[in-house]
Amino acid sequence: MIKFFSEIKENEYEIAGGKGQSLSKMIKAGFNVPNGLVVGADVFTQSIKQNKINIEIENIIKSCDVANMQQIETASKLIKEKILSMKIDNVLENEIVNKFKQLKSEFVAVRSSATVEDGQTNAWAGQLDTFLFIDENSLIDSIKKCWASLFGTRAIYYRLKNNFSQEISVAVVVQQMIGSDFSGVAFSNDPTGGGGVIIECVEGLGEAIVSGSVTPDRYTIKNNKVDVKIASQTKKLIYSNNKQLTYVPVVNNSQKLSDLNIKKLAKSIELIKNFYGFEVDIEWCLKNNEIYILQCRPITTLNNNKMQIVADNILKSDNWEFYVKRPFHWLLESTQILAGSEEEQNKYLGFNIALQNYLILNGDEYFSLNEDNKNKKILKDLYDNNKNFFDDYANTLFNIVKDNLEYVDKLTSQNYKDLNNAELLQKYIEFKLNYIKSVVPTFARPDFFLESEFMHILKRDYNFNDDICNEIFASVATCSNNYGPLFYSEEPVDLLKIAKAKINGEDIRSKLTQHYNTYSWLKAPVIEKTTRFSIDDYMLRIESLIKQGRVDEKIKNVENARKQNDKMFENIISKYNICGECLKMANTIRTYIFLRTYMTEHTDHLFFNARTTILTEISRRFNISETDLVMLSLDEIEKVVAGELLVDNKLDRLVNLRRKGFAMVWLNKKCETYFGEDAVELQNIVSVKLLSSENDDNNGEKLIKGDIANKGKVTGRAKVVLSYNDVSKVEEGDILVASMTTPDYVAAMEKAIGFVTDEGGITCHAAIISREFSIPCIVGTVNGTKVIKDGDMIELDAYNGIVKILN
Repeated sequence: MIKFFSEIKENEYEIAGGKGQSLSKMIKAGFNVPNGLVVGADVFTQSIKQNKINIEIENIIKSCDVANMQQIETASKLIKEKILSMKIDNVLENEIVNKFKQLKSEFVAVRSSATVEDGQTNAWAGQLDTFLFIDENSLIDSIKKCWASLFGTRAIYYRLKNNFSQEISVAVVVQQMIGSDFSGVAFSNDPTGGGGVIIECVEGLGEAIVSGSVTPDRYTIKNNKVDVKIASQTKKLIYSNNKQLTYVPVVNNSQKLSDLNIKKLAKSIELIKNFYGFEVDIEWCLKNNEIYILQCRPITTLNNNKMQIVADNILKSDNWEFYVKRPFHWLLESTQILAGSEEEQNKYLGFNIALQNYLILNGDEYFSLNEDNKNKKILKDLYDNNKNFFDDYANTLFNIVKDNLEYVDKLTSQNYKDLNNAELLQKYIEFKLNYIKSVVPTFARPDFFLESEFMHILKRDYNFNDDICNEIFASVATCSNNYGPLFYSEEPVDLLKIAKAKINGEDIRSKLTQHYNTYSWLKAPVIEKTTRFSIDDYMLRIESLIKQGRVDEKIKNVENARKQNDKMFENIISKYNICGECLKMANTIRTYIFLRTYMTEHTDHLFFNARTTILTEISRRFNISETDLVMLSLDEIEKVVAGELLVDNKLDRLVNLRRKGFAMVWLNKKCETYFGEDAVELQNIVSVKLLSSENDDNNGEKLIKGDIANKGKVTGRAKVVLSYNDVSKVEEGDILVASMTTPDYVAAMEKAIGFVTDEGGITCHAAIISREFSIPCIVGTVNGTKVIKDGDMIELDAYNGIVKILN
């Protein structure tokens, strides 16, 4: 499509892009817009396909990690080179040039118009390029540059960061160039929240405002009154006689836009706002005392003000602490809303410490210190009334896992393809109820109370000081071996045993198959995309383990470490003559430390098996991808199966919005949810306030502090692992730094000499593996991954809970 503004139809947004469609609408409505044409996005798509680079471009982008800017910059450069060097079909090129001539303008502005740009929830302004004062000779090259700008470093980062998985194309606007005397931007509503129409103005071309090179006059029109703030201007941007954009000196200390033109422009802004039905952000210019509207888009930042209010309410309502960052999806996260409710906790647990104040912001979780105190009181009352309360509760949790295991056997033995829709619906409802039941204990863990109560008993009954209490608790707070193995800790040991068998010359194929069947689901059971370890993954790890050597020694060390945990517990109990209620509490703590990981494993295992059975069938039967399906809630999936929720464009938009971001905010037991830009903005505001802590000691050294998970002290090169894609960069002797570790990181953990994680907790995955393999580990740094950079030489002091950046 190559059309003049007046020829573009209402439904051609995906071809004309946001800017092209907007200019078309305004020129048809009679607004004073310089004429122009749009080279449609289909021309770009057709051109890259004709040049056979479309698939190559997508593959280059998919290979990028959003956290690796060097990788993104390399990809950008490569893609741009391919686009700038490609050939445009002669027929298309001739049509573009002929239409350019019909504009009867010596120069044009050539602007990118992305097909996801300038929507009411997305603003790509500034991500794509504009070229001014373009003549016929440079027109085609400028269009190619606009196409290439779709793949600039910032644009690729923006696309990856906001999870734009759909195909993105770009149209190009070719518009008559106005060599403006004055120009600027205007807002129908103050985007900073002050209210009123805002007009900014500079002498010369408006790019000077966009670049920030010149401070504009600011005119605020509110309640029919105009507040004028004049800025002194010492230079202006012009198109010079030697055909270059250049700044020239100017002395302008007076008001740049007359009162009459301010009123005229304000009236036009009001009319444009009413025409669109939403608040607008426009670019304008004035030439020979005539005002032109150059482009218009929604004011997306008004949502930010709304989220600022939400954030302010959060921050003033409680005392928050960062807990953990998890790469989860909406199905799992929304299930936690149910799991944290009074109704579900009373139903399955017989009591409740339901969520009152809690935050989940795109995977970042924050808990409330006041909520901790409230829950401690509830649990204290339950314990005081029944000294066997925690034993009874533990039995309840073990029974939930037992029910879980029985249901998984049932879930995986059913052939769902043979069921009709009504039967499938009943099976799905059964899964839904079992999954909710499995997740409920997540928000009813008593660990925080047990620790404080144990310390209280030690001081009350034994009169121990803090040092002795901490010594005792360090030995108590280890994972008991009385309840059997855990998947997380058993998998690396079992693989070591297979490596030993290979060293001994045994045929390990059957052992590998058994290992795959038992553990492959651990790779990432609850992420958006179903995945599992392969036999090849295990073979690579085995080869690495053999290369590192000491395989038999490592196996014995793990066995000894497990025995040592129990022996250390027994010794500390004997040393300080711990007995009675205190001994009972010590054993209870060890039980719940085991239960925390044990229940998490089996909840994840249930979800993984549902993904590969019933959810796979729902995905196939109702033509909705698995990655889209998990962006729905349990209730929404039920409606899909029941035929009450159509799989249509509306659902696609909902899924894409959630994929971009989602947030859940519990305040006073009420949970509010936010999606898309709102969720991203809320996360940004809150994280700046709650995670901006200083990490410099008195000597200017960078220090990161955390909790000791396993003692030791090592020095090595830091490797920051933010996703599974980073695992391969960890080499022998490195220190692994992660937000949190999961079983898919084990290949890296087997090479590392130390672990540092943002997540806290002596029962987290990193803590368990560190104790099993006698590796120094510090957890709960909160911002270790933000402060420590790849390649930093660091000292991990897990005797004092300090990580020091040495270089």
